[in-house]
Amino acid sequence: MTYRLVLPEEATKVLAMMDEATHDLFILAALDLPNDPHGLGNLLNAEGPFSRRALALADIGFIVYVVDESRRTVTVSTFIWVG
Repeated sequence: MTYRLVLPEEATKVLAMMDEATHDLFILAALDLPNDPHGLGNLLNAEGPFSRRALALADIGFIVYVVDESRRTVTVSTFIWVG
């Protein structure tokens, strides 16, 4: 079963500052998260139904996100961009 992706406005503001190629890489990676959120990112911490994870994108940055097992959502907290 897949999860639903949530992209809050605050996280998308970072995307708006990226060049087109970098933006596309981050978006494609984020779109993959709901298919396997636990297998893609590294666990940062967990409490109850929530786990905070980070997915490294080579040397361009990270996607930090929260998996909510009770709601079956993956919420992107932020995009960390080395740009």
